[in-house]
Amino acid sequence: DLKKLRERGASAVFAPTPGDMYPHGSPGGTVVVPHFVQGRSEASCRPEHFTGVATVCLKLFNLCDPHVAIFGQKDAMQCVVIARMLEDLMLDERMSLVIAGTSREADGLARSSRNRYLTEGMRQKAPAIYRALLDSVQAAGATPLSVRSTVHQMLEREGMEVSYISVADARGMAEKPDSAELQNSIVSIACILKDNGVVSRLLDCILVPGTGE
Repeated sequence: DLKKLRERGASAVFAPTPGDMYPHGSPGGTVVVPHFVQGRSEASCRPEHFTGVATVCLKLFNLCDPHVAIFGQKDAMQCVVIARMLEDLMLDERMSLVIAGTSREADGLARSSRNRYLTEGMRQKAPAIYRALLDSVQAAGATPLSVRSTVHQMLEREGMEVSYISVADARGMAEKPDSAELQNSIVSIACILKDNGVVSRLLDCILVPGTGE
């Protein structure tokens, strides 16, 4: 990361240690709990994770007082949690949140540090995740129900284990009813790939904008 930042002309990097961020131990006596995502998609798989995300990000924002914070869209729920925290705690008046589009390989696989753990066999199968998301939302007459069903079927045929496939409201990550409109949705997924004893978990998502967006 430091090498890439240097190549891009960064003049300074703030890189606190765990001891700096948690002088009394993690998570500390005071935390930020994003109740609105509890039990939903990624938060259902990692119940305490987004409390940690919100808490450490608030600490970093207080320490750095940034004008802009940039997060990647691939981690959809993380983006929604940070956006809601800035709004609820009235930090959005002093800083802006930018959601950067997901960077992808030529075959559509979302770039991630987790990809280094993929075996050759996993790497060959992994692009099917993005294809399944695209095919399901672009199908004629697609609904949340058809998207969930199509993605499950396509990826299970590839031998993947689908932890969840979520079609959710873009603001609060609440699951949309089966027959609802797809507009203004975040379609997100977590898949588990296994190969010769190696296990890897991959995330991806796509946005379905509203009319005219």
